Amino acid sequence: MRELKILNKNYEVANLYTVVYEGYTIKEIIEDAPVYSVTPPQHYLDYWQKIYDYFKTGTKVPGYTYLPQGQSKYDVAYTNKTIDDPIAELNGHTLREVFEEGNILTNPYFEENVSGWSNYLQFLLSHDSVNKHLLATVQGGTIATFGQVTSEPLIAGDKYFHRSRVKSSENVSYLIAYYNGSNNQATSYVRNIYSTNGIHQANTWFERSLIFTATNVNGNTGNLRFGFGFYYTTAQSQVFTADYSELINISRLGIDNLSQAQLEEYYSLYVARKNITKKVLTYADIFEEFQLLTNPDFNDGTNGWTTFASTLSELNNNLLITGDGANATVRTYNDSFEALSGEKIYYNAKAKITTAQAPSSYYIQFTSGPFTAEYRFNFSYLQNVYNTISGVFTASYNLTTMALHHQYVDSATANGKVMEVDYAYALNIKHFDELITKEQLDTMLAHYLLVKNIVIYPEIYVPTDPTGFGNRYAFLEINKKVYGHELDFENMNVNLLFGVYKNAYDSYNQLMNFIIGNEGIISYDYGKGVRYSDIRLIKSPKTELDDGRYLKEKFDFKRLTPFYTLEQGSSLTIKNTHDWDLKLVVSGTVNTNIVYIEAEETTSGLTKTVKFDFTAVTKPFNFYYNSETKQILINGINNGYQYIDFIQGISFISLPKDTEHLIWTTGITSPSITVKKWVID
Repeated sequence: MRELKILNKNYEVANLYTVVYEGYTIKEIIEDAPVYSVTPPQHYLDYWQKIYDYFKTGTKVPGYTYLPQGQSKYDVAYTNKTIDDPIAELNGHTLREVFEEGNILTNPYFEENVSGWSNYLQFLLSHDSVNKHLLATVQGGTIATFGQVTSEPLIAGDKYFHRSRVKSSENVSYLIAYYNGSNNQATSYVRNIYSTNGIHQANTWFERSLIFTATNVNGNTGNLRFGFGFYYTTAQSQVFTADYSELINISRLGIDNLSQAQLEEYYSLYVARKNITKKVLTYADIFEEFQLLTNPDFNDGTNGWTTFASTLSELNNNLLITGDGANATVRTYNDSFEALSGEKIYYNAKAKITTAQAPSSYYIQFTSGPFTAEYRFNFSYLQNVYNTISGVFTASYNLTTMALHHQYVDSATANGKVMEVDYAYALNIKHFDELITKEQLDTMLAHYLLVKNIVIYPEIYVPTDPTGFGNRYAFLEINKKVYGHELDFENMNVNLLFGVYKNAYDSYNQLMNFIIGNEGIISYDYGKGVRYSDIRLIKSPKTELDDGRYLKEKFDFKRLTPFYTLEQGSSLTIKNTHDWDLKLVVSGTVNTNIVYIEAEETTSGLTKTVKFDFTAVTKPFNFYYNSETKQILINGINNGYQYIDFIQGISFISLPKDTEHLIWTTGITSPSITVKKWVID
């Protein structure tokens, strides 16, 4: 079930009646346009129009947030480890304190143009504002340097962690990173952090990381110059590009006991987390934002998945991978997957083999290139029984593809065999917490799969745990012989959580005021469309707040009708396969004396006709006809029955079981015909 809503008899959600301005509701502001004592600001009106469109018609604007998450203990998944959380192994420092505040270089990521950096020899500095790179163009000669004065002295005997990423537009024969006490790197005062001999290829990033111990520069104890130096075989207008540069006194921070590999691990963690601002992660954050696969739950059909010796289809949001006989291995793969060496990957997939022939194996696979290096995890086979596998692994090399396989002894055996996949998730967990366990993620995913399709409406309630959506039958008997049956509906129950977005009692009272006096409707989206059932409220308990904020109550509803879809149009062709007759709702504007509503059976040609003579009625007027509720309204007043011309012998049209009818009107401007088409569940 993707969505669950409680509607009024006009198929409106309670949120349209949320008071948003000077006592007026969203519905009043957009539909009724009352005269305000103070005109709402335009940006409020723009916002309310978007919300109104969504609540009324389901229309969404791309990139606009309609379903806010993360404000309830019921949808919060995990407290994220951010760059501001202390880490014991870093001597209690945070990642920000080490890699931002601990860096003695100014503007190390070139986010502030070239501020803090200077050309020392043969360079002209500029800035790439799109990629945040420093650009240094050689102005002549075969040696060029640039750098900056460090914010504090390099202390002899202290250990420093250096990391940088640079490249050149032309081949470089010699590259150094250095610190010294003068402008020119070629003097006797130079201390190299690293130096390289040999040709560095043009336009290829050179990334270097190391720990070094500082030495005194000929007695110089002031702030020193840090820089990069380049040797070219010939003088050209080469462009040197720097991505970033770190220089951190790890002795002063008390972390000089860590190895380069350990600091590298924390640095990559800093890079992964530095743009994540959320302290609290929701299930959606984890299993959608950190998801490495396109369409992991197949809600978008087969999009994102590619065939190999197979055909792909989607059934009830499950992926079917069917062998086509071209190979013994039947496969589909997802090329959106990408993970770098050293990154931690969590995977979880649920699948089954639906055919009787057991595969040699069936498994999930992570690969580098065309299925060369791989991580492979096998499902257990039991025919037509779902099997779930999950785990965490650290990639030893860059991975580019995730695939799902089922394999047989030969291609002929593989032909026609089906693997059905419920879902396949793969997350880069290093982005939020490398220490999270498989068991924790398994629990989170199980909860996410339960709640991810429940719509969370702002400011009213969160629905969970719906029951009573099935059918049952009462048999009609005489002398213990069954001669028929009729529907005997279960009561519907749903837990509603109030207090997620506003005061719990206010939200509760708003929903109660919305339901009272109206015939209610439950609607739900089961993945292929929306179905409805008419209801009445039986019980709505009201207890004490949970944690001083939340109110979670079980609402009971009496179900009045089978589930149905709404078929609408200016004319309709509709077939009834249900025991209950179909009824018509017709509306529009009348500006003529004679009006017809007609339903012609497509097989026999017999026509049911309702004729109205509105000669005595002032026109134009709004017309409403409902054969279910026996209402005929003129401008909202139920007085239209008197204008039926009974020469046709019919007042309210019903369409019985096993018939198909073409429905149309005459004399109504812009007619709207609506039929509740009963659905057999």
